[in-house]
Amino acid sequence: MKIRIISPYFLGKGKSLPAHFQLYLNSCEKNPRFEWLIFTNAQIHVYSIPQNVTVVQQTFDEFRENVQKKFDFDISLETPYKLCDYKVLYGYIFSEYLKGYDFWGYADSTDLIWGKLSAYITEEILKKYDKIYTKGHLTLYRNVKMYTELFLNYQKNGITYRNTLQSKEFWATDETGEINISNAWKEAGFSEYVQDTDIADISPMRFEFHLATQLHSGKIVEEKNKNRIFEWNNGHLYGYRLCENNIIREEYAYVHFQKRNMSVAFETSGKIEKYNLIPNQFVKANITNADEIQKLTRQRLFYVRFFQLKLKGAKDRIRKLKKGKII
Repeated sequence: MKIRIISPYFLGKGKSLPAHFQLYLNSCEKNPRFEWLIFTNAQIHVYSIPQNVTVVQQTFDEFRENVQKKFDFDISLETPYKLCDYKVLYGYIFSEYLKGYDFWGYADSTDLIWGKLSAYITEEILKKYDKIYTKGHLTLYRNVKMYTELFLNYQKNGITYRNTLQSKEFWATDETGEINISNAWKEAGFSEYVQDTDIADISPMRFEFHLATQLHSGKIVEEKNKNRIFEWNNGHLYGYRLCENNIIREEYAYVHFQKRNMSVAFETSGKIEKYNLIPNQFVKANITNADEIQKLTRQRLFYVRFFQLKLKGAKDRIRKLKKGKII
Protein backbone atom coordinates (compact mmCIF):
# COMPACT_ATOMS: atom_id res chain seq x y z
CA MET A 1 0.00 0.00 0.00
CA LYS A 2 1.13 3.56 -0.71
CA ILE A 3 1.45 5.81 2.33
CA ARG A 4 2.31 9.52 2.38
CA ILE A 5 3.11 11.36 5.62
CA ILE A 6 2.74 15.16 5.60
CA SER A 7 5.14 17.21 7.74
CA PRO A 8 5.10 21.01 7.34
CA TYR A 9 8.00 22.67 9.16
CA PHE A 10 8.73 26.38 9.08
CA LEU A 11 11.62 28.20 10.71
CA GLY A 12 11.30 31.53 12.45
CA LYS A 13 13.68 34.38 11.67
CA GLY A 14 17.25 33.52 12.65
CA LYS A 15 16.39 29.89 13.38
CA SER A 16 17.95 26.83 11.76
CA LEU A 17 17.19 23.14 11.48
CA PRO A 18 18.40 21.00 14.40
CA ALA A 19 21.87 19.46 14.27
CA HIS A 20 20.41 15.96 13.91
CA PHE A 21 18.17 16.70 10.90
CA GLN A 22 20.26 14.55 8.55
CA LEU A 23 19.84 11.66 10.99
CA TYR A 24 16.09 12.15 10.80
CA LEU A 25 16.24 12.02 6.98
CA ASN A 26 18.40 8.89 7.17
CA SER A 27 15.74 7.21 9.31
CA CYS A 28 13.12 8.11 6.68
CA GLU A 29 15.29 6.54 3.98
CA LYS A 30 15.33 3.22 5.86
CA ASN A 31 11.53 3.07 5.50
CA PRO A 32 11.07 2.77 1.70
CA ARG A 33 7.42 1.67 2.02
CA PHE A 34 6.57 5.11 3.43
CA GLU A 35 6.84 8.50 1.76
CA TRP A 36 7.19 11.93 3.35
CA LEU A 37 6.00 15.31 2.07
CA ILE A 38 7.68 18.28 3.74
CA PHE A 39 6.55 21.89 3.26
CA THR A 40 9.27 24.23 4.52
CA ASN A 41 11.13 27.51 4.23
CA ALA A 42 14.34 25.87 5.45
CA GLN A 43 17.34 25.33 3.19
CA ILE A 44 16.94 21.57 3.05
CA HIS A 45 18.83 21.32 -0.26
CA VAL A 46 22.10 21.30 1.71
CA TYR A 47 21.14 17.89 3.12
CA SER A 48 21.11 14.48 1.48
CA ILE A 49 17.41 13.99 0.65
CA PRO A 50 16.20 10.38 0.29
CA GLN A 51 14.06 9.39 -2.70
CA ASN A 52 11.05 8.79 -0.46
CA VAL A 53 11.09 12.38 0.87
CA THR A 54 9.55 15.16 -1.25
CA VAL A 55 10.27 18.76 -0.31
CA VAL A 56 7.99 21.68 -1.28
CA GLN A 57 9.97 24.88 -0.78
CA GLN A 58 7.82 27.90 0.13
CA THR A 59 7.48 30.68 2.66
CA PHE A 60 5.06 30.38 5.54
CA ASP A 61 2.97 33.18 4.02
CA GLU A 62 2.69 31.22 0.75
CA PHE A 63 1.78 28.09 2.67
CA ARG A 64 -0.89 29.93 4.68
CA GLU A 65 -2.40 31.43 1.50
CA ASN A 66 -2.71 27.98 -0.05
CA VAL A 67 -4.39 26.62 3.08
CA GLN A 68 -6.78 29.59 3.15
CA LYS A 69 -7.97 28.72 -0.37
CA LYS A 70 -9.49 25.51 1.03
CA PHE A 71 -11.94 27.40 3.26
CA ASP A 72 -14.69 29.96 2.63
CA PHE A 73 -14.03 31.81 5.90
CA ASP A 74 -10.98 33.62 7.29
CA ILE A 75 -8.69 31.19 9.09
CA SER A 76 -6.26 31.91 11.91
CA LEU A 77 -2.76 30.70 11.06
CA GLU A 78 -0.35 33.36 12.30
CA THR A 79 2.36 30.96 13.49
CA PRO A 80 3.49 27.43 12.53
CA TYR A 81 2.59 26.21 16.04
CA LYS A 82 -1.09 26.65 15.17
CA LEU A 83 -0.71 23.95 12.50
CA CYS A 84 -1.42 21.37 15.22
CA ASP A 85 -5.11 22.26 14.79
CA TYR A 86 -4.92 21.75 11.02
CA LYS A 87 -3.29 18.32 11.08
CA VAL A 88 -6.57 16.38 11.21
CA LEU A 89 -7.62 18.12 7.97
CA TYR A 90 -4.40 17.58 6.00
CA GLY A 91 -6.09 14.88 3.93
CA TYR A 92 -8.63 17.48 2.80
CA ILE A 93 -6.25 20.46 2.56
CA PHE A 94 -3.56 18.61 0.60
CA SER A 95 -5.79 16.26 -1.39
CA GLU A 96 -4.00 17.10 -4.65
CA TYR A 97 -0.78 15.64 -3.19
CA LEU A 98 -2.49 12.42 -2.11
CA LYS A 99 -3.91 11.04 -5.34
CA GLY A 100 -3.05 7.36 -5.71
CA TYR A 101 -2.16 6.93 -2.02
CA ASP A 102 -3.97 4.38 0.16
CA PHE A 103 -3.16 6.16 3.42
CA TRP A 104 -2.20 9.69 4.38
CA GLY A 105 -0.97 10.94 7.71
CA TYR A 106 0.86 13.60 9.65
CA ALA A 107 4.02 13.44 11.72
CA ASP A 108 6.62 15.59 13.43
CA SER A 109 9.82 16.16 11.50
CA THR A 110 12.47 17.42 13.90
CA ASP A 111 11.94 15.79 17.29
CA LEU A 112 11.87 12.11 16.44
CA ILE A 113 13.85 9.31 14.83
CA TRP A 114 12.12 6.50 12.95
CA GLY A 115 12.74 2.84 13.54
CA LYS A 116 11.46 0.05 11.26
CA LEU A 117 7.90 1.25 10.75
CA SER A 118 6.87 -1.68 8.56
CA ALA A 119 7.48 -4.06 11.47
CA TYR A 120 4.66 -2.31 13.34
CA ILE A 121 2.43 -0.85 10.64
CA THR A 122 2.11 -4.11 8.73
CA GLU A 123 0.05 -4.95 5.64
CA GLU A 124 -2.36 -6.88 7.86
CA ILE A 125 -2.93 -3.86 10.09
CA LEU A 126 -3.38 -1.54 7.11
CA LYS A 127 -6.00 -3.87 5.64
CA LYS A 128 -7.88 -4.21 8.94
CA TYR A 129 -7.85 -0.65 10.33
CA ASP A 130 -8.77 2.74 8.85
CA LYS A 131 -6.85 4.83 11.38
CA ILE A 132 -3.40 3.93 12.70
CA TYR A 133 -2.22 5.42 16.03
CA THR A 134 -3.65 8.43 17.85
CA LYS A 135 -0.77 10.82 18.51
CA GLY A 136 -0.01 14.17 16.88
CA HIS A 137 3.54 12.98 16.21
CA LEU A 138 2.24 10.16 13.96
CA THR A 139 -1.27 9.21 12.84
CA LEU A 140 -2.35 7.60 9.56
CA TYR A 141 -5.79 7.57 7.91
CA ARG A 142 -7.20 5.56 5.04
CA ASN A 143 -7.42 7.91 2.06
CA VAL A 144 -11.18 7.74 1.59
CA LYS A 145 -13.41 10.83 1.55
CA MET A 146 -15.61 9.54 4.38
CA TYR A 147 -12.59 9.45 6.70
CA THR A 148 -10.65 12.39 5.28
CA GLU A 149 -13.57 14.80 5.72
CA LEU A 150 -14.96 13.37 8.96
CA PHE A 151 -13.77 16.31 11.05
CA LEU A 152 -15.43 18.80 8.68
CA ASN A 153 -18.82 17.40 9.73
CA TYR A 154 -18.16 16.85 13.44
CA GLN A 155 -19.20 18.99 16.39
CA LYS A 156 -18.91 18.71 20.15
CA ASN A 157 -20.81 20.89 22.60
CA GLY A 158 -21.64 23.27 19.78
CA ILE A 159 -17.97 23.58 18.70
CA THR A 160 -16.94 22.74 15.13
CA TYR A 161 -13.70 22.67 13.16
CA ARG A 162 -14.55 26.19 11.99
CA ASN A 163 -14.33 27.49 15.57
CA THR A 164 -10.89 25.93 16.03
CA LEU A 165 -9.51 27.29 12.74
CA GLN A 166 -10.81 30.81 13.33
CA SER A 167 -9.43 30.95 16.87
CA LYS A 168 -5.87 32.02 17.66
CA GLU A 169 -5.87 29.62 20.60
CA PHE A 170 -4.44 26.10 20.44
CA TRP A 171 -7.21 23.47 20.59
CA ALA A 172 -5.20 20.20 20.38
CA THR A 173 -7.67 18.73 17.87
CA ASP A 174 -5.09 16.08 16.92
CA GLU A 175 -5.02 14.55 20.42
CA THR A 176 -7.04 15.34 23.56
CA GLY A 177 -8.56 18.79 23.01
CA GLU A 178 -12.12 19.84 23.81
CA ILE A 179 -12.99 18.80 20.26
CA ASN A 180 -10.65 16.22 18.74
CA ILE A 181 -10.33 13.63 15.99
CA SER A 182 -10.10 10.69 18.41
CA ASN A 183 -13.56 11.37 19.81
CA ALA A 184 -14.95 12.02 16.33
CA TRP A 185 -13.53 8.70 15.13
CA LYS A 186 -14.85 6.67 18.06
CA GLU A 187 -18.31 8.24 17.90
CA ALA A 188 -18.49 7.41 14.19
CA GLY A 189 -17.60 3.78 15.00
CA PHE A 190 -14.67 3.62 12.59
CA SER A 191 -11.84 1.12 13.06
CA GLU A 192 -8.71 2.32 14.85
CA TYR A 193 -5.37 0.71 15.71
CA VAL A 194 -4.05 1.92 19.07
CA GLN A 195 -0.79 0.44 20.28
CA ASP A 196 1.11 2.98 22.38
CA THR A 197 3.73 0.39 23.33
CA ASP A 198 5.04 0.62 19.75
CA ILE A 199 6.24 4.14 20.51
CA ALA A 200 8.97 5.52 22.77
CA ASP A 201 7.34 8.82 23.70
CA ILE A 202 9.74 10.73 25.95
CA SER A 203 8.72 13.20 28.65
CA PRO A 204 10.14 16.70 28.05
CA MET A 205 10.02 17.46 31.78
CA ARG A 206 13.03 15.39 32.84
CA PHE A 207 16.67 15.34 31.80
CA GLU A 208 16.65 11.54 31.74
CA PHE A 209 14.67 9.60 29.13
CA HIS A 210 11.40 8.74 30.87
CA LEU A 211 8.74 7.10 28.72
CA ALA A 212 5.48 9.04 29.04
CA THR A 213 1.90 7.98 28.37
CA GLN A 214 -0.85 10.51 27.73
CA LEU A 215 -4.19 9.43 29.10
CA HIS A 216 -7.46 10.27 27.33
CA SER A 217 -7.98 13.01 29.94
CA GLY A 218 -4.77 14.66 28.74
CA LYS A 219 -2.84 13.78 31.90
CA ILE A 220 0.75 12.61 31.37
CA VAL A 221 1.97 9.58 33.31
CA GLU A 222 5.74 8.99 33.41
CA GLU A 223 7.61 5.77 34.03
CA LYS A 224 9.87 5.61 37.08
CA ASN A 225 12.91 4.13 35.34
CA LYS A 226 15.66 6.73 34.82
CA ASN A 227 18.35 4.61 33.18
CA ARG A 228 17.26 4.46 29.55
CA ILE A 229 19.09 5.04 26.26
CA PHE A 230 18.33 4.28 22.61
CA GLU A 231 20.26 2.85 19.68
CA TRP A 232 19.58 3.39 16.00
CA ASN A 233 21.10 0.48 14.14
CA ASN A 234 20.76 0.38 10.33
CA GLY A 235 17.09 1.36 10.40
CA HIS A 236 16.07 -0.40 13.60
CA LEU A 237 15.46 1.50 16.84
CA TYR A 238 16.22 -0.20 20.14
CA GLY A 239 15.66 1.00 23.68
CA TYR A 240 17.91 -0.18 26.51
CA ARG A 241 16.86 0.07 30.15
CA LEU A 242 18.10 -1.28 33.43
CA CYS A 243 16.06 -3.69 35.54
CA GLU A 244 17.79 -4.87 38.72
CA ASN A 245 21.12 -4.13 37.05
CA ASN A 246 20.22 -6.23 34.00
CA ILE A 247 20.00 -4.64 30.55
CA ILE A 248 16.62 -5.05 28.87
CA ARG A 249 16.44 -4.41 25.11
CA GLU A 250 13.17 -3.49 23.38
CA GLU A 251 12.50 -2.39 19.81
CA TYR A 252 10.28 0.58 18.88
CA ALA A 253 8.65 2.05 15.79
CA TYR A 254 10.10 5.46 16.65
CA VAL A 255 11.34 7.64 19.50
CA HIS A 256 9.75 11.05 20.11
CA PHE A 257 11.94 13.40 22.18
CA GLN A 258 9.64 16.43 22.17
CA LYS A 259 10.84 19.89 23.26
CA ARG A 260 14.33 18.52 23.89
CA ASN A 261 17.48 20.18 22.59
CA MET A 262 19.67 17.39 21.20
CA SER A 263 23.29 17.99 20.22
CA VAL A 264 25.30 15.66 17.96
CA ALA A 265 28.76 14.44 18.97
CA PHE A 266 29.78 13.23 15.49
CA GLU A 267 29.74 14.29 11.84
CA THR A 268 26.34 13.51 10.27
CA SER A 269 27.41 13.51 6.63
CA GLY A 270 28.35 10.26 4.96
CA LYS A 271 27.05 6.76 5.67
CA ILE A 272 26.05 6.27 9.30
CA GLU A 273 24.77 2.86 10.29
CA LYS A 274 24.74 3.04 14.07
CA TYR A 275 24.58 5.59 16.88
CA ASN A 276 23.11 6.05 20.35
CA LEU A 277 20.67 8.55 21.80
CA ILE A 278 21.45 9.55 25.36
CA PRO A 279 19.72 12.40 27.22
CA ASN A 280 20.18 15.54 25.09
CA GLN A 281 22.81 14.08 22.74
CA PHE A 282 23.47 11.74 19.81
CA VAL A 283 26.72 9.84 20.31
CA LYS A 284 28.64 6.98 18.79
CA ALA A 285 29.16 4.56 21.64
CA ASN A 286 29.35 0.85 22.21
CA ILE A 287 27.22 0.22 25.29
CA THR A 288 28.11 -3.15 26.82
CA ASN A 289 27.19 -3.04 30.51
CA ALA A 290 24.88 -1.53 33.12
CA ASP A 291 27.56 0.75 34.57
CA GLU A 292 27.95 2.52 31.23
CA ILE A 293 24.19 3.09 30.94
CA GLN A 294 24.08 4.50 34.48
CA LYS A 295 26.96 6.83 33.70
CA LEU A 296 25.41 8.09 30.45
CA THR A 297 22.03 8.70 32.07
CA ARG A 298 23.24 10.34 35.26
CA GLN A 299 20.50 12.51 36.75
CA ARG A 300 20.74 16.28 36.73
CA LEU A 301 19.53 17.96 39.91
CA PHE A 302 18.75 21.19 38.05
CA TYR A 303 17.22 20.80 34.59
CA VAL A 304 16.58 24.26 33.08
CA ARG A 305 14.16 22.97 30.45
CA PHE A 306 11.77 21.76 33.18
CA PHE A 307 11.38 25.27 34.60
CA GLN A 308 11.06 26.79 31.12
CA LEU A 309 8.18 24.46 30.24
CA LYS A 310 6.49 24.96 33.62
CA LEU A 311 6.66 28.75 33.17
CA LYS A 312 5.31 28.54 29.63
CA GLY A 313 2.42 26.34 30.77
CA ALA A 314 1.54 28.78 33.57
CA LYS A 315 1.58 31.75 31.18
CA ASP A 316 -0.63 29.92 28.67
CA ARG A 317 -3.14 29.02 31.35
CA ILE A 318 -3.29 32.60 32.69
CA ARG A 319 -3.84 33.92 29.17
CA LYS A 320 -6.69 31.48 28.57
CA LEU A 321 -8.27 32.29 31.92
CA LYS A 322 -8.25 35.98 31.04
CA LYS A 323 -9.94 35.22 27.75
CA GLY A 324 -12.52 33.01 29.43
CA LYS A 325 -11.32 29.80 27.78
CA ILE A 326 -10.21 27.24 30.34
CA ILE A 327 -8.71 23.93 29.24
